[in-house]
Amino acid sequence: MSDRHDLRLAVSGIVAATLVCVFLSRMPAVQPRAQPVDEDPTATGHGPEIDVPARHALIHSLPPLVDDAQAVSPNHTRIAVSTRDQGVWVIDIATKTVALTIPASGSVVDYIAWSSDSTTLALLRQGGVIEVFDAEGGEMRASLCTTPGLPDEIRRREIHFAAGDAVLIATLGGPPTDIFPAHGGKLIAQIGTGASRLTTAMALSRDGKLIALGDDGGTVAVWNALDGAPLPDITSVPLGKTFHRIHSLDFSPTGAVIAIGGGDCKVRLWKRDSAGPKQEFTFCDEDLFDNQAIGSARFSPDGTRLVATTFKYWDIRVWDVSTNDVVQWVDFGGGQARGIGAWFTTDGRFIFTDLACRVALSVGQDPTQRGGQFDPRRLIPGGWPSSSKFAFFQSIGDYAWAVVDHHLVVRKIPDEEAVLRIPVREK
Repeated sequence: MSDRHDLRLAVSGIVAATLVCVFLSRMPAVQPRAQPVDEDPTATGHGPEIDVPARHALIHSLPPLVDDAQAVSPNHTRIAVSTRDQGVWVIDIATKTVALTIPASGSVVDYIAWSSDSTTLALLRQGGVIEVFDAEGGEMRASLCTTPGLPDEIRRREIHFAAGDAVLIATLGGPPTDIFPAHGGKLIAQIGTGASRLTTAMALSRDGKLIALGDDGGTVAVWNALDGAPLPDITSVPLGKTFHRIHSLDFSPTGAVIAIGGGDCKVRLWKRDSAGPKQEFTFCDEDLFDNQAIGSARFSPDGTRLVATTFKYWDIRVWDVSTNDVVQWVDFGGGQARGIGAWFTTDGRFIFTDLACRVALSVGQDPTQRGGQFDPRRLIPGGWPSSSKFAFFQSIGDYAWAVVDHHLVVRKIPDEEAVLRIPVREK
C-alpha cells in the first residue's frame, strides 16, 4: 500500500511540475539575458547582497553552487557554473574573469550542456524547463519543456546536444527520453526502452547520430538521435543479484559495438549487427560475495582497449579488446555502493578516474612500467577528502572539474596543477 501511495505521490508531483513547465515555457515574459558589457573590473552588478559581477570582472570567489551543475566548454576555454541564487556564471578559464552571466529566473539550473562548437549553452531547470542561450551574447534562443526527473532517482535528468547540435536530448532521471529541436520547436520524439521501466544509462555515438539507452530491466536498445526512430538493435544482459540495472554504456569509435556494464561482474561487448554471443570481460575472480557490478566501461580512442570499473569494491582493469587479455590492473582501494568512472585521455596515453581525479600512465606507453598503480602525487592539493565527502569529478576530453575543499577546480589531465582554482563561499 505504501509503495503504491509513494508512486501516486511521485506521479502527481511530475504531472504538477509538467503543467508548471508548460505554463512557464509559453509565458511571453522578458527573457533572461547576459549582463551588459562593463569594462570596469570592480563593478559588482546589483550591490553587495547580490554581488553578480560585471562582464570581464576578475573573480575572487564564487557564491554557493548547485551540486554537480558545472560544465567545461568543448574548446576548453570556459566553464559554466550554476549558482544557488545568482543564476549561471560563465568563467574564462585562462583569465579567471566573467565571460557571461545569465541571471536567476525561476527554479535553479540542475544541469548544463554545451554545443559541440562551444557557441550555445543549454540549461535544465528543476521544473523541467530547458533554456537555450547564445554563449557569446547571452540571448535566449529557445525555451523547451521536458518532464522533470523523479525525486531521489539514482540518475538525475540530463540534457545533451546530438546529431551535429541539431537536437537536444533530455534523458535519465525516471521519465522517458525526449528529443527536441535544439533551437526551438515542438517535441520531435519521446522514447523509452519498455513500459514501466526506468532508463538508467545512456550513450551517444561518437558522431552524435545514435543514442543507446539501458534500463532497470537489463535491456539495451538503439535509436536515431535526430528523429527518435527505433533501430532493430536490441539486446539484454543479466541483472546480477544486488545492483539490478544497466549502469554504463559506450559506443566504440565506429559505432558498431556497444560496451555494456550491468548489475553483475562482467562487461559485455555487443556487436549491433550480430545475433551471436557477446564478448565478455570479467571481474568475477574478485566477486567474493556475489555483489559486484560494473560502474563504467569505456573504449580507448582507437577502440583497441577497454577500461572498466567495478563497485561495491572499486577495481579498475584495462583489456586488449582483440585478445581479451588484461593489460593493466589498477587497485584503487576501498569501495562503496556507488560506481566510479574511468576514461582514457584523447591520445590514449593516460587513464583517469572521476573519484579524486586520479591518473595513471596507460600500459604500453612506458616499456618499463608493469602494473600501472595510480601515482599518489596526482591528487588534488589537500590530499584525500574525508570519507563522507569524496570529490567526484566531471570530465570532457582531457579536462576534469569538481568542487574540492570549497574550491572550484579545473584540471587538464595529466597535469598536477589546476588550470583554474576559485574559492566557493558557503553562504
